[in-house]
Amino acid sequence: MPERRGPAADESHAPLGRSLGYQVNVAARATRALLDARLAEQGVTFATWVVLVALSTRGDLIQRDLAGIVDVEGPTMVRRLDQLEAAGLVARSAAPGDRRATRVSLTGSGRALYGRLRNAVEEAEVDLLREIDPADVATTQRVLREIVDRARALRQR
Repeated sequence: MPERRGPAADESHAPLGRSLGYQVNVAARATRALLDARLAEQGVTFATWVVLVALSTRGDLIQRDLAGIVDVEGPTMVRRLDQLEAAGLVARSAAPGDRRATRVSLTGSGRALYGRLRNAVEEAEVDLLREIDPADVATTQRVLREIVDRARALRQR
């Protein structure tokens, strides 16, 4: 049976395929697909993972701040937190000093799940980067941080 080749196989031959923005997008989507698959093996979604990461690394957060950190709109965050709260992974409470704000925190179950998921994500990253020179990875990370900073600065103009 002949090897199947689609658009992805020929991306590097088109001018668009040489565009940095396009290549970063393709790399991000491929990496996200890998993480989605690994997280699905654990019974969760990437959307759950990013909320758990934010709360685990930053501590309790005001709901609107959490939405900004994970880059979702308020109503999307409400639905996501409804699901996580129903699963016993997060708890919401009134924020001290601000009746309109809701504080979100991880429960013990949420912290335990974060630990298991962190291991799965770290294993996926090790698998992904196994045959890439660590110096190249470090350079890529540095350059991507610079690109993000520059893109944000340009949007602020």
